[in-house]
Amino acid sequence: MLLINKIVLVMLLPPFTNPGFDYIWNQDQELQQIKAGIADANYGIPKPGDNQLLIGTWNIANFDVQNRDDSFFPMIAEIIKPFDIMAIQEVKANLEGFNKLLQNLGDEFSYVFTDIGGNWERLCYLYKNNKVKQTPHIGELDIPQGWRKRWYWMGFPAEEGEIDNDNDGYVERNFLGFDRNPFIVTWEFNETKFTTYNCHIYYGDEKEDELEKFRRRILELFAIIKWVKGKVHDHPEKIFSSNIIILGDLNTPSMKEDDEVFQELDLDHFVPLDYTDHLIPESNIKESATYDQMVVIKPFAEKIQATDFKIFAWDRFLFKELWGKLLNEHDNNCSKAASEFQKFAKWAISDHRPLWALYEFT
Repeated sequence: MLLINKIVLVMLLPPFTNPGFDYIWNQDQELQQIKAGIADANYGIPKPGDNQLLIGTWNIANFDVQNRDDSFFPMIAEIIKPFDIMAIQEVKANLEGFNKLLQNLGDEFSYVFTDIGGNWERLCYLYKNNKVKQTPHIGELDIPQGWRKRWYWMGFPAEEGEIDNDNDGYVERNFLGFDRNPFIVTWEFNETKFTTYNCHIYYGDEKEDELEKFRRRILELFAIIKWVKGKVHDHPEKIFSSNIIILGDLNTPSMKEDDEVFQELDLDHFVPLDYTDHLIPESNIKESATYDQMVVIKPFAEKIQATDFKIFAWDRFLFKELWGKLLNEHDNNCSKAASEFQKFAKWAISDHRPLWALYEFT
């Protein structure tokens, strides 16, 4: 286990609370429903072969400060068990729930995580120690203070009342550092070394100016892309591995080409998983946004093949009796029932779904 210590200024966001439904669930039944979901031909998760790695990313909301019932930890563990590597976001300062999760995963899984960053969050990896090897290359990405004055973005259209740059209609913003430093680990699998950047891009809270927090979000993603692209293509001798996967909660609202955040992925040098045409294209349970992403840098994307990739919609399989109960209470009004169901689901498990890819190494 590795703890990376740092002093941070943090902004706290409130955890989801128990909605207080008069609902009693059967844990064994719920676990069976998860297993059925994982095995589902359309929505499930495949079993990797000897030359394949199943890599996932999942924001497990406020893990764990929201007083989850102990019966939920085996459910979360059951969702994680198929994966060879799972990048987790929002593991909080309180590790009590994380330790309960480890107890349900067993000795097959090892783990590594950071110390706290913004919003008192840690970034974490869970991985199967009999399938993939963690190398000594591990740490956090932080752009040195002296370099940041060169890391600026001039592409923000000037809003009403703003002074633009040289009257060209755009304003400039400097990158001021990450709210949560991306967590970097290099792995070895079948004699191939590759590095993953586990990220939770800044989003902000409702008290902040929407425009400024949006710009900060773009700057964080811009900084990661600039760093990785610059090292891989210009200074490969300065990095441990040029085979890089960026994954996590990148807070990209959409994968459409006109989305300003998504545009920063630089499709000339990176290959994102395009799951817009899949059965479940959204990674939040509200089915309104594709916050979570997995992006492979070229030419590594040409060396490994994503033979399959999807989002696992665990909320389609868990708590089915609650869904039926809420539909009945709301006279089959799906919108009202869904709103109440999601309140329970995001308290119990998360407001995100895991994104996964099955990579074949040649």
